Amino acid sequence: MFANTFFSTFVAHCTYEEGKLSEVLIYSVDLGVGKNRTWSRMSVARTPSPELALDILTKIQQFSEPFGTQISIENGVGVIRVPPEATVPVGAGIREKLGQN
Repeated sequence: MFANTFFSTFVAHCTYEEGKLSEVLIYSVDLGVGKNRTWSRMSVARTPSPELALDILTKIQQFSEPFGTQISIENGVGVIRVPPEATVPVGAGIREKLGQN
């Protein structure tokens, strides 16, 4: 499983609601190193095969488990749903920390 760990990656898209993180979508990316691509096309990001996408997302799930992060895989995309009570608004408390009101 996950033969080319160093040659695959992902892109995360974060969604915020009222300044709070609510969802993270994880998209697998195939960098194509070690495949039958011309030299000029290696390391060029592409949409992976469904099998490689699943391998990438499954590995991310495994890496995330010790931190208590639950990632579901839905239609080839990793999904992290963040409950509202698990986060604070972006910039919350920053003025107090800087001594401003």
